[in-house]
Amino acid sequence: MKKFTFKINAPTGRFRSFSSTFCDIKLNGIVVGNIIEIKSIPCTFRIGFMVTKKDIMEDKNPNCEWKWIWIKHKPHTIQDAKDFVTKYSKEIQEQYSLHIRNEE
Repeated sequence: MKKFTFKINAPTGRFRSFSSTFCDIKLNGIVVGNIIEIKSIPCTFRIGFMVTKKDIMEDKNPNCEWKWIWIKHKPHTIQDAKDFVTKYSKEIQEQYSLHIRNEE
């Protein structure tokens, strides 16, 4: 099994107070998911992965071959989320068909 890596993206610039920090989840250097903060619930984060659809019309959108799935676990810090993804890395990769985008 390949290991997930993480890249934290902090907002910069003049309007950085309007954005929040988020974390990319990578597999072989390609983004396959992210960890974002839930604004409505303080100190709570959400883990999402891009998954290839089994049927292109699965969500009634023929223009996109993948969809977002969200893990039910709601960590309280980015580090907790990273630890969760690392701990269940094997299960995530076996259960879901992670979408690897062709970067051009």
